[in-house]
Amino acid sequence: MRWLAVIAVLGGCGSWREYERAKVPADPRMGPTEPAGAASELALTVRNDGPGPAFRLVGSTKSDHPKLHGLRFSFGKLAPGATMTKKVAVSIPREDLASEVAVLVAFTEAGGNQPSNYTKRFQIQLAPRPRLEVSCQIAEGAETVDGQLMAEAGGQLVVRCGGDNRGDAPANDTELSASLDGAAKPSGRRTIAPGAHADLEALLQVPASFEVGSAHSIGLTISERNFGDRIERPPIAFTISRQAICTGKITRPQYDAKVAKLKENLRSGIINQKEFDRYQGQLLGCLE
Repeated sequence: MRWLAVIAVLGGCGSWREYERAKVPADPRMGPTEPAGAASELALTVRNDGPGPAFRLVGSTKSDHPKLHGLRFSFGKLAPGATMTKKVAVSIPREDLASEVAVLVAFTEAGGNQPSNYTKRFQIQLAPRPRLEVSCQIAEGAETVDGQLMAEAGGQLVVRCGGDNRGDAPANDTELSASLDGAAKPSGRRTIAPGAHADLEALLQVPASFEVGSAHSIGLTISERNFGDRIERPPIAFTISRQAICTGKITRPQYDAKVAKLKENLRSGIINQKEFDRYQGQLLGCLE
Protein backbone atom coordinates (compact mmCIF):
# COMPACT_ATOMS: atom_id res chain seq x y z
CA MET A 1 0.00 0.00 0.00
CA ARG A 2 1.16 3.52 -0.75
CA TRP A 3 0.83 6.13 1.97
CA LEU A 4 1.39 9.79 2.60
CA ALA A 5 3.51 10.85 5.56
CA VAL A 6 2.34 14.11 7.12
CA ILE A 7 4.82 15.22 9.77
CA ALA A 8 4.43 17.57 12.71
CA VAL A 9 6.61 18.12 15.78
CA LEU A 10 5.61 18.51 19.41
CA GLY A 11 7.87 20.70 21.50
CA GLY A 12 6.29 19.61 24.80
CA CYS A 13 4.94 21.69 27.69
CA GLY A 14 3.29 24.27 25.48
CA SER A 15 6.18 24.64 23.02
CA TRP A 16 4.71 23.02 19.90
CA ARG A 17 6.17 24.12 16.60
CA GLU A 18 5.64 23.12 13.01
CA TYR A 19 8.08 20.73 11.43
CA GLU A 20 10.51 22.54 9.14
CA ARG A 21 9.05 22.29 5.68
CA ALA A 22 12.45 21.48 4.17
CA LYS A 23 12.28 18.15 5.99
CA VAL A 24 8.85 17.22 4.72
CA PRO A 25 9.04 14.85 1.71
CA ALA A 26 9.04 17.06 -1.37
CA ASP A 27 6.50 15.01 -3.30
CA PRO A 28 4.54 12.70 -1.02
CA ARG A 29 1.88 10.61 -2.67
CA MET A 30 -1.19 8.66 -1.75
CA GLY A 31 -3.33 6.66 -4.05
CA PRO A 32 -5.31 3.45 -4.37
CA THR A 33 -3.17 0.50 -5.38
CA GLU A 34 -6.32 -1.43 -6.29
CA PRO A 35 -9.46 -0.50 -8.24
CA ALA A 36 -12.43 1.40 -6.85
CA GLY A 37 -13.24 0.56 -3.25
CA ALA A 38 -9.82 -0.85 -2.36
CA ALA A 39 -8.04 0.56 0.68
CA SER A 40 -4.90 2.64 0.78
CA GLU A 41 -3.46 4.37 3.82
CA LEU A 42 -2.99 7.91 5.04
CA ALA A 43 -0.16 8.11 7.59
CA LEU A 44 0.49 10.84 10.15
CA THR A 45 3.85 11.04 11.92
CA VAL A 46 4.63 13.26 14.94
CA ARG A 47 7.76 13.73 17.03
CA ASN A 48 8.01 15.13 20.57
CA ASP A 49 11.05 17.41 20.74
CA GLY A 50 10.12 18.79 24.17
CA PRO A 51 11.27 17.82 27.68
CA GLY A 52 7.88 16.50 28.81
CA PRO A 53 5.46 13.84 27.56
CA ALA A 54 2.32 14.52 25.55
CA PHE A 55 -0.91 12.83 26.65
CA ARG A 56 -3.94 11.72 24.65
CA LEU A 57 -2.55 13.27 21.51
CA VAL A 58 -5.04 13.23 18.61
CA GLY A 59 -4.78 14.53 15.04
CA SER A 60 -7.95 15.10 12.98
CA THR A 61 -8.17 15.93 9.30
CA LYS A 62 -10.17 18.42 7.29
CA SER A 63 -10.01 18.19 3.52
CA ASP A 64 -11.65 19.39 0.32
CA HIS A 65 -11.87 15.71 -0.67
CA PRO A 66 -14.72 14.05 1.28
CA LYS A 67 -12.89 10.71 1.58
CA LEU A 68 -9.98 12.42 3.39
CA HIS A 69 -12.14 14.58 5.67
CA GLY A 70 -12.83 13.69 9.30
CA LEU A 71 -10.08 11.08 9.72
CA ARG A 72 -8.85 10.61 13.28
CA PHE A 73 -5.33 9.63 14.39
CA SER A 74 -5.07 8.64 18.07
CA PHE A 75 -1.48 8.59 19.37
CA GLY A 76 -2.07 8.37 23.11
CA LYS A 77 1.03 9.15 25.13
CA LEU A 78 4.15 10.41 23.37
CA ALA A 79 7.35 10.47 25.42
CA PRO A 80 10.06 13.17 25.03
CA GLY A 81 12.19 12.49 21.96
CA ALA A 82 9.77 9.84 20.66
CA THR A 83 8.40 9.63 17.13
CA MET A 84 5.16 7.84 16.34
CA THR A 85 3.28 7.07 13.13
CA LYS A 86 -0.38 6.18 12.86
CA LYS A 87 -2.13 5.04 9.69
CA VAL A 88 -5.79 5.19 8.72
CA ALA A 89 -7.28 3.13 5.90
CA VAL A 90 -8.97 5.17 3.18
CA SER A 91 -10.91 4.08 0.12
CA ILE A 92 -11.12 6.49 -2.80
CA PRO A 93 -13.29 5.42 -5.74
CA ARG A 94 -11.53 5.81 -9.07
CA GLU A 95 -14.36 7.93 -10.40
CA ASP A 96 -14.06 10.29 -7.38
CA LEU A 97 -10.39 11.19 -7.68
CA ALA A 98 -9.14 14.78 -7.73
CA SER A 99 -5.91 15.88 -9.41
CA GLU A 100 -4.83 17.72 -6.26
CA VAL A 101 -6.24 17.74 -2.73
CA ALA A 102 -5.52 19.68 0.45
CA VAL A 103 -5.49 18.07 3.91
CA LEU A 104 -5.39 20.07 7.13
CA VAL A 105 -4.44 18.30 10.37
CA ALA A 106 -5.63 19.83 13.65
CA PHE A 107 -4.19 18.49 16.95
CA THR A 108 -5.53 18.22 20.48
CA GLU A 109 -3.60 17.16 23.58
CA ALA A 110 -4.81 16.60 27.15
CA GLY A 111 -2.36 19.16 28.59
CA GLY A 112 -3.49 21.88 26.22
CA ASN A 113 -0.24 21.84 24.27
CA GLN A 114 -0.89 21.78 20.57
CA PRO A 115 0.83 22.94 17.38
CA SER A 116 -0.57 25.09 14.67
CA ASN A 117 -2.72 23.39 12.10
CA TYR A 118 -0.67 21.53 9.53
CA THR A 119 -1.71 21.71 5.85
CA LYS A 120 -0.38 19.65 2.97
CA ARG A 121 -1.31 19.55 -0.71
CA PHE A 122 -0.57 16.45 -2.74
CA GLN A 123 -1.51 14.48 -5.81
CA ILE A 124 -3.74 11.42 -5.83
CA GLN A 125 -2.63 9.06 -8.55
CA LEU A 126 -4.54 6.29 -10.22
CA ALA A 127 -2.90 2.92 -9.94
CA PRO A 128 -2.23 1.22 -13.28
CA ARG A 129 -4.98 -1.17 -14.27
CA PRO A 130 -6.41 -2.81 -17.40
CA ARG A 131 -9.35 -1.40 -19.34
CA LEU A 132 -10.92 -3.89 -21.71
CA GLU A 133 -13.07 -3.06 -24.71
CA VAL A 134 -14.87 -6.21 -25.84
CA SER A 135 -17.04 -7.11 -28.83
CA CYS A 136 -18.63 -10.54 -29.35
CA GLN A 137 -20.18 -12.53 -32.19
CA ILE A 138 -21.06 -16.05 -33.26
CA ALA A 139 -18.05 -16.90 -35.40
CA GLU A 140 -19.22 -20.31 -36.64
CA GLY A 141 -22.47 -22.30 -36.71
CA ALA A 142 -24.97 -19.54 -37.49
CA GLU A 143 -25.91 -17.40 -40.47
CA THR A 144 -27.88 -14.23 -41.04
CA VAL A 145 -31.07 -14.60 -43.10
CA ASP A 146 -33.12 -11.46 -43.82
CA GLY A 147 -31.39 -9.68 -40.97
CA GLN A 148 -32.05 -12.49 -38.48
CA LEU A 149 -29.39 -14.74 -36.99
CA MET A 150 -30.30 -18.40 -37.56
CA ALA A 151 -28.84 -21.60 -36.12
CA GLU A 152 -29.66 -25.30 -36.21
CA ALA A 153 -30.99 -27.36 -33.32
CA GLY A 154 -28.39 -29.97 -32.42
CA GLY A 155 -25.59 -27.98 -34.03
CA GLN A 156 -22.59 -26.26 -32.48
CA LEU A 157 -21.83 -22.56 -32.15
CA VAL A 158 -18.41 -20.97 -31.80
CA VAL A 159 -18.75 -17.75 -29.80
CA ARG A 160 -15.83 -15.35 -30.17
CA CYS A 161 -15.16 -12.22 -28.14
CA GLY A 162 -12.34 -9.90 -29.14
CA GLY A 163 -10.77 -7.92 -26.31
CA ASP A 164 -8.58 -4.81 -26.64
CA ASN A 165 -6.72 -3.67 -23.52
CA ARG A 166 -6.81 0.15 -23.52
CA GLY A 167 -5.43 0.34 -19.98
CA ASP A 168 -1.91 0.53 -18.58
CA ALA A 169 -1.71 -2.83 -16.80
CA PRO A 170 -2.09 -6.42 -18.07
CA ALA A 171 -5.50 -8.07 -17.94
CA ASN A 172 -4.50 -11.35 -16.30
CA ASP A 173 -6.30 -14.67 -16.76
CA THR A 174 -9.06 -13.10 -18.82
CA GLU A 175 -11.85 -15.56 -19.60
CA LEU A 176 -15.09 -15.65 -21.57
CA SER A 177 -18.11 -17.48 -20.18
CA ALA A 178 -20.87 -18.12 -22.75
CA SER A 179 -24.18 -19.54 -21.53
CA LEU A 180 -27.09 -21.10 -23.43
CA ASP A 181 -30.16 -22.78 -21.93
CA GLY A 182 -28.64 -22.59 -18.44
CA ALA A 183 -25.34 -24.23 -19.42
CA ALA A 184 -22.20 -22.06 -19.30
CA LYS A 185 -19.07 -22.90 -21.27
CA PRO A 186 -15.74 -21.16 -20.59
CA SER A 187 -13.02 -20.21 -23.00
CA GLY A 188 -9.35 -20.67 -22.27
CA ARG A 189 -7.74 -18.01 -20.06
CA ARG A 190 -5.61 -15.32 -21.71
CA THR A 191 -3.41 -12.52 -20.43
CA ILE A 192 -3.86 -9.37 -22.52
CA ALA A 193 -0.99 -6.90 -22.32
CA PRO A 194 -1.60 -3.12 -22.46
CA GLY A 195 -2.29 -2.14 -26.06
CA ALA A 196 -2.75 -5.77 -27.12
CA HIS A 197 -5.68 -7.70 -28.61
CA ALA A 198 -6.81 -11.25 -27.88
CA ASP A 199 -9.69 -13.45 -29.01
CA LEU A 200 -11.57 -15.63 -26.53
CA GLU A 201 -13.64 -18.51 -27.90
CA ALA A 202 -16.22 -20.80 -26.33
CA LEU A 203 -17.92 -23.77 -27.98
CA LEU A 204 -21.66 -24.18 -27.34
CA GLN A 205 -23.90 -27.11 -28.18
CA VAL A 206 -27.38 -26.12 -29.32
CA PRO A 207 -29.83 -28.57 -27.73
CA ALA A 208 -31.50 -30.85 -30.27
CA SER A 209 -34.77 -30.33 -28.40
CA PHE A 210 -35.01 -26.69 -29.54
CA GLU A 211 -37.99 -26.33 -31.86
CA VAL A 212 -37.76 -24.80 -35.31
CA GLY A 213 -38.74 -21.12 -35.11
CA SER A 214 -37.99 -20.80 -31.38
CA ALA A 215 -35.88 -17.82 -30.22
CA HIS A 216 -32.94 -18.12 -27.86
CA SER A 217 -30.05 -15.99 -26.61
CA ILE A 218 -26.46 -16.48 -25.47
CA GLY A 219 -25.30 -14.77 -22.27
CA LEU A 220 -21.77 -13.35 -22.33
CA THR A 221 -19.49 -12.50 -19.40
CA ILE A 222 -15.80 -11.62 -19.59
CA SER A 223 -13.87 -11.75 -16.32
CA GLU A 224 -10.35 -10.77 -15.27
CA ARG A 225 -8.75 -12.48 -12.27
CA ASN A 226 -6.28 -9.95 -10.84
CA PHE A 227 -8.55 -6.89 -10.57
CA GLY A 228 -11.80 -8.84 -10.41
CA ASP A 229 -13.32 -6.98 -13.36
CA ARG A 230 -16.48 -8.43 -14.93
CA ILE A 231 -17.83 -7.23 -18.26
CA GLU A 232 -21.37 -8.21 -19.21
CA ARG A 233 -21.93 -7.99 -22.95
CA PRO A 234 -25.40 -7.80 -24.53
CA PRO A 235 -26.82 -11.28 -25.22
CA ILE A 236 -26.64 -12.62 -28.75
CA ALA A 237 -30.13 -13.60 -29.96
CA PHE A 238 -30.77 -16.24 -32.60
CA THR A 239 -33.64 -18.31 -34.00
CA ILE A 240 -33.71 -22.02 -34.77
CA SER A 241 -33.93 -22.45 -38.55
CA ARG A 242 -33.96 -26.24 -38.80
CA GLN A 243 -32.96 -29.40 -37.03
CA ALA A 244 -29.37 -30.48 -37.45
CA ILE A 245 -28.79 -33.13 -40.09
CA CYS A 246 -27.81 -35.55 -37.33
CA THR A 247 -27.95 -35.41 -33.54
CA GLY A 248 -26.71 -38.84 -32.52
CA LYS A 249 -24.44 -41.59 -33.87
CA ILE A 250 -24.80 -42.84 -37.44
CA THR A 251 -23.28 -45.81 -39.23
CA ARG A 252 -21.08 -45.66 -42.30
CA PRO A 253 -23.94 -46.64 -44.69
CA GLN A 254 -26.16 -43.95 -43.14
CA TYR A 255 -23.36 -41.42 -43.55
CA ASP A 256 -22.83 -42.34 -47.21
CA ALA A 257 -26.57 -42.05 -47.94
CA LYS A 258 -26.83 -38.63 -46.31
CA VAL A 259 -23.75 -37.32 -48.10
CA ALA A 260 -25.13 -38.56 -51.42
CA LYS A 261 -28.35 -36.64 -50.74
CA LEU A 262 -26.32 -33.52 -49.89
CA LYS A 263 -24.42 -33.77 -53.17
CA GLU A 264 -27.68 -34.03 -55.05
CA ASN A 265 -28.99 -30.91 -53.28
CA LEU A 266 -25.75 -29.09 -54.03
CA ARG A 267 -25.95 -29.90 -57.76
CA SER A 268 -29.58 -28.77 -57.93
CA GLY A 269 -28.85 -25.50 -56.11
CA ILE A 270 -30.93 -26.27 -53.02
CA ILE A 271 -27.83 -25.71 -50.88
CA ASN A 272 -24.55 -23.94 -51.62
CA GLN A 273 -20.99 -25.18 -51.07
CA LYS A 274 -20.69 -23.52 -47.68
CA GLU A 275 -23.85 -25.23 -46.46
CA PHE A 276 -22.68 -28.55 -47.91
CA ASP A 277 -19.38 -28.28 -46.02
CA ARG A 278 -21.18 -27.48 -42.77
CA TYR A 279 -23.62 -30.39 -43.14
CA GLN A 280 -20.84 -32.80 -44.01
CA GLY A 281 -18.93 -31.65 -40.95
CA GLN A 282 -21.98 -32.42 -38.80
CA LEU A 283 -22.27 -35.87 -40.36
CA LEU A 284 -18.62 -36.59 -39.71
CA GLY A 285 -19.16 -35.57 -36.09
CA CYS A 286 -21.98 -38.14 -35.81
CA LEU A 287 -20.13 -40.92 -37.62
CA GLU A 288 -19.40 -43.92 -35.41
